[in-house]
Parts: sequence; structure tokens; C-alpha cells
Amino acid sequence: AASDDTLILANAGGVSAVGAEGAGGAIAGTAGASIAVNTIVDEVRAAIDHSVAAAAGAVVLSATSEATVWALTIAATGGGAGGAGGGLAITEAGSGSVNTVTCTVEAAIEGGSVVTSGSQADVTLTAKDDTDILANAGAGSAAGAGGAGGGGVGTAGASFAVNTLVNDVRAAVREAATVHAAGAVALSATSEAMIWALTLAGAAGGAGGSGGGLVIAGAGSGSANTVTHTVEASIAEGSSIISESGAITATATDETDILADGGAVSLAGAGGATKLALTSVLL
Repeated sequence: AASDDTLILANAGGVSAVGAEGAGGAIAGTAGASIAVNTIVDEVRAAIDHSVAAAAGAVVLSATSEATVWALTIAATGGGAGGAGGGLAITEAGSGSVNTVTCTVEAAIEGGSVVTSGSQADVTLTAKDDTDILANAGAGSAAGAGGAGGGGVGTAGASFAVNTLVNDVRAAVREAATVHAAGAVALSATSEAMIWALTLAGAAGGAGGSGGGLVIAGAGSGSANTVTHTVEASIAEGSSIISESGAITATATDETDILADGGAVSLAGAGGATKLALTSVLL
């Protein structure tokens, strides 16, 4: 049996805050970001290749991949500015991850091999992929500004996740191999891979003063998720299988799941003799 249980846990966080004040007015700007980039490339193989194998009992070849990537990225910013002359505050926060898993999982009898099982015993080839990608990202940004001269605020929050799975899962008797089983012959290839992406973002701003207030706030979140799979159970390339007292079965099953959730909230408020508040949300 061959197995792989590679695990990547990637946690990243960024926090930034700033404040400014002055009689003549004040300007404050801050930004925070967190990013994780994770890659797994592995090959898991259980094989009889260019060989002769005679067993007293069963012949069992099993290859399993349980690779996991869990990425958590968080960013937050806050800023404030004020003074008699007015205030200007600009804040930005962003977080996200890029996660890629490429796996080859094979159980094979190949290369002209000759394999024989014992009395009433089976020959079983099993290839299974259980790769998981969990990508969570959150970003929040807030700003406030004011003064007798008025206040201006710009604030934005964004989060993203880009997830890619490319897996090749095969159970095969190939390349002119010969299998002689006293019992059954079973080939099974299964993929139970999963991607779960959760992206959240928020932005809030407020500004005011006797001179008026201007607020621009925006928030966006989203994910891009791609799965490219080959799941195959095969008897190929001139191979021969004989079962004396059982069935010959080849089963390929793909149960891949993608769960993608995203949310964004943006709030803006302005006050004063002249006021303007703009807000936008992108999903």
C-alpha cells in the first residue's frame, strides 16, 4: 500500500491602524494585507511493473492520497483624522490565497507483469483521492474623519481565493500484463476531492463637519475554483485477466465537491452643510 497525507496549514494576518489630529487639519492613510500561496505536487503509486508475482493468498495494491491545504488569511485596517481645518482618512484592507494541488494516484499491474493469486483468493487494485482545499479569507476596513472644515473618507476591503485541483486517479492492468486470479478481480478508482472557499469583506466610513462630508466605501469578495480530474479503472493495451471463480469488475467514481461562499458589506455616512456618501459592493 502507498499513501500520502501531506498537510499544509497556512495562516496569515495583517492589522494596521492610524490616527491624526491637528488644528490646521489632518491626513491619515493606512493599508493592511495578508496573502498565502500554497502548492502540493505529489505522486502516489502502488505497482507491479515488469515482474512476476505469485501469492499464496490475495494480491492487493492500494494507493491513497489525502493531501490537505487549509489557508486562513485575515486583514483589518482602521483610521481616523480630524482638526479644525478638517480631516482626510484613507484605509484599505485585502486578504486572499492561491492554492494548487496536483496529484497522481495509481494502483497498477503493468509492463508485461504476470500476477497469480492463491487458492480462492482475489486480486484487488484500489486508487483513491481524497484531496481537500479549505480557503478562508476575510478583510475589514473602517475610517472616520471630521472637523470644522469638513471631512473626507475613502475606505475599501477585499478578499479572494483561487483554488485549483488537477488529479489523475487510475486503477489499471495495462501494457500487456497478465493476471490469473483464483477468485475475483476488482479494479476501483475513486475521487472524493473537495474545495471549500469562504470569502468575506467589509468596509465602513463616516465623515462630517460644518464644511460638509464626503465618504466613498467599497467592499468585494470572490473565489475562482477549478477541478480537472481523470478517474479511470481500466484493462488496456493487450492485457489479459482470468478469474477462475469470481467476477471481473472495473469501477470509476468521481464525487468531487465545490462549495463557494462569499459575502461583502459596505456602509457609508456623511454629514454637514454639504454631504455625499457613496458605497459599492462586489461579489
